[in-house]
Amino acid sequence: MLRPGMLVSENKTRAYLAVEVTEKSVESRQVIETVNE
Repeated sequence: MLRPGMLVSENKTRAYLAVEVTEKSVESRQVIETVNE
C-alpha cells in the first residue's frame, strides 16, 4: 500500500524530470539557433 509520503516524493521526482527535459529541449534549441546563424 502506498503511503502519502511516497506519493509526494514520486510527484517531486516527476516534476524534477519534467524540468530537466524542458531545460534540455531549451539547450538543444539554442544549439540549433547558433548553428543556423
